[in-house]
Amino acid sequence: MRAGGKKHGKEVAGAPAGFSLALNLGCLAALAYFRVAGPPGWSRSTPPLSLRSLERTLNLNPEQARAVQALLPEHRRRLRDMRAQMSQKRQELMELMKTPNPSWPELQAKIREICRLQGELEAEMVQLWLSWSGCLNSEQKTRFLTLMEKRLISGPRGPGYRAVLGRGG
Repeated sequence: MRAGGKKHGKEVAGAPAGFSLALNLGCLAALAYFRVAGPPGWSRSTPPLSLRSLERTLNLNPEQARAVQALLPEHRRRLRDMRAQMSQKRQELMELMKTPNPSWPELQAKIREICRLQGELEAEMVQLWLSWSGCLNSEQKTRFLTLMEKRLISGPRGPGYRAVLGRGG
């Protein structure tokens, strides 16, 4: 099937382009599904660590606990605002994808906006760590970083588990 392809002896304009678009949309839909649901047995994220659990794990004294807790309301507000913005941008991306002829440059621009917001979320988390680190002694800092590292690399099936699309469960 070259230039357009044939259907029952007639030329079909844009057949390869239509197939390519359908394939790309199918891939994007699969990626969106696994972003939301994940493979079977996979947890989207580790639940947040409670402040009480953090106090026990790091052995915070009452003054440290108050200082750490005082930083949370503003941090949570900023996270909520950033997540709302990111959700809005993802919805805008989906709306662009639903158009009859989505423009790749427009899709890329929306993806860049989402990536920028994800970067801001990461920066906010590091800012919180920097603020908290001023309240912690060196042993507590080390313990906290070790705890965060374990939470980042450990999935529901333990350290080293890597979910592979199509391999499931």
